[in-house]
Formats: sequence, C-alpha cells, structure tokens
Amino acid sequence: MTTPTKVTDETPLNEVMDKYQSDQEYKMRLHALDVITKGFTDFSKFTKKAKSNAAQKLEKQIAQGGTGIGTSMNANGVVSASQTEIKNALDFLKL
Repeated sequence: MTTPTKVTDETPLNEVMDKYQSDQEYKMRLHALDVITKGFTDFSKFTKKAKSNAAQKLEKQIAQGGTGIGTSMNANGVVSASQTEIKNALDFLKL
C-alpha cells in the first residue's frame, strides 16, 4: 500500500496515486467513494441488508397468522411446525 510503484519528478508514487494522476475515470470513482463514505469514515452503505423483501413479506404473513395460497406442507393443508415456531426460528436467524 505504501510501496512506491513509480517515481515521477523525484516523487515516489504508490499505485493509488499513480492511477489518480493518470486515469480520469479512476479519479471520479475515488471521489464518488469519498462522498458516499463521508470522507472514508462511514462504510454502512456497503453492508449487506439483513432482510430481503421476500423475507419481510414472509415474516409479515406469519405474524398475521395466514398461511397464504399454496403454502401448505402436505395434501391436507397441515403445516408441520406451528407459525410461532417458524417466527421464532426466523427471529433467531436475524443478523
């Protein structure tokens, strides 16, 4: 990271500094990253969302007590685990 890869006018440059000087697109991407991360201090935008939209819908459906159409586990429409057990399992999986 700090090892010079190039020397320009007696100034040692690392890979980032070299790309910054020679590649306008790289300069724009680096600037955008600086803005998005609030000066490289907040990387929360890059963390994975803990719950997908599908998981939110499933959790809402379980909380309401409905099984929905086509969600039964067998031909008799009986779900093998109680909805409370499923909700508790989903709660356990939250990050």
